[in-house]
Amino acid sequence: MRTRISPWGLLALALGTACGSTQKPVTFVTSANVESGIDIVSRTLAAEGHSATSIDRQTGIVLTEWQDTGFGYGFVNQQPANIVRRYVVILAPSGNGANVTVRIDTKRCAQGWSTMSGVDRQGPWIVNLPGAYCQESPMIPGSFQEDIDALAGKIQQALAATAPKTI
Repeated sequence: MRTRISPWGLLALALGTACGSTQKPVTFVTSANVESGIDIVSRTLAAEGHSATSIDRQTGIVLTEWQDTGFGYGFVNQQPANIVRRYVVILAPSGNGANVTVRIDTKRCAQGWSTMSGVDRQGPWIVNLPGAYCQESPMIPGSFQEDIDALAGKIQQALAATAPKTI
């Protein structure tokens, strides 16, 4: 028995596997403490156009809103899909400061679904859609890694500028 693949299926296969790599989170140490660091991180994210939607001071995790990147990447439920992403910044106590990790969460979502405004208690709306309109996207385009690196650099500079000076 022969299986026929439509041109759309070939395109989805090519887009779903042809580009992307595993992200490399950026980690660094700052002399800022977690409490003040969270405030600095939130302000830096906002200045860069990424509003924090969740700030957990106990765990040191700051999440930004999900944003549709406009980057087309395959299909979800036979609909063209875009990658949506949010930044995740984690501050963990370490000696006289904090370890900071900057990374992104990504999903492939059917175009149009990334504009939904509902938010559940665990995070933005994507959590409420069990694969119907969004799917995990472990691979990221190279330009997204550049974005992570650039944002981490700005966060590191902001934290260093406000950290206590040692003599």
